[in-house]
Amino acid sequence: MLGLCRPGDSEWTYMKMKKPESKVMFSGSEAGAFTRDIGNLCIFLGDRSEAFCVSATDYPGLHPNSVYFGSFGS
Repeated sequence: MLGLCRPGDSEWTYMKMKKPESKVMFSGSEAGAFTRDIGNLCIFLGDRSEAFCVSATDYPGLHPNSVYFGSFGS
């Protein structure tokens, strides 16, 4: 189980999540990969290079094909 805080309308919203759907790996390659659509996935990026994906279907309130940015801890 994973706990996640994300900005809400007027305060932080806490969500309990199952195991992340997949991990996002970043390499030092300048070539990278490009896509315009990640489908039903949501990518979460933290301020210290933490990243993971979940299915928007599994978590009401998340928007498919979205990337969420946040500061997760100090």
